[in-house]
Amino acid sequence: KEPFLKELSNENDSDVSILITLMFRYAKGYIKKALDNSLIQTVDEFAFLITLMTFDSLTKTELINKQVMERTSGVEVIKRLLSQKMIAAFADENDKRSVRVAITEKGKMEIMSVLPEMSKVSKIVVGNLTKAEIKTLSYLLKKLDFYHNDIFMNKRSFTLNEILDEARLN
Repeated sequence: KEPFLKELSNENDSDVSILITLMFRYAKGYIKKALDNSLIQTVDEFAFLITLMTFDSLTKTELINKQVMERTSGVEVIKRLLSQKMIAAFADENDKRSVRVAITEKGKMEIMSVLPEMSKVSKIVVGNLTKAEIKTLSYLLKKLDFYHNDIFMNKRSFTLNEILDEARLN
C-alpha cells in the first residue's frame, strides 16, 4: 500500500473502534431510560437476567463468560441480583465447587415488564438504517463477535502483539 492509503486504512480501523464505543454509550443511555421504573438498574443486570431466561441454570462462571465480563465485575452483578431475589443460587450437582444460578419468578416478571421499553430501545438504536442495512450490520457484528469471543475465551492472557501475530497466521 502507498503510505497515504495505509494511513487511511488505519484511520478506518480507529473509526470502527471509536464508533462502536459511541454506539455502546448511546445504547446505554437509552437502556437507562428504559429501566427508569424497574428494579433492574443496569444494562449488565438486564443482560444477565435475559440470558438466564433462555437457560434452566448456568454456573456463575458460564453466565459471566456469556456476558464477556471480567470475573470481579460479573460477581458484583450476580450479588446485586441475588440480593434483590431476581436470581437464586444453588450448588451444582455435578461439580461441588461450582455454584449455579437461575432466574426467579420475580426476575422473570421484572424482565417481562421492561421488554416493551427495551423493544423501543432496539428501534431507536438501529436509527435510520434500512432493513437491508440492519441485516448487513447484524451480520458484520456477529462476525466480529465470533472473532473476539474466541480471543476472550481462549487467548485472554495474550499480549496485543500476540493477538495480532495470531490473526496474521489465520
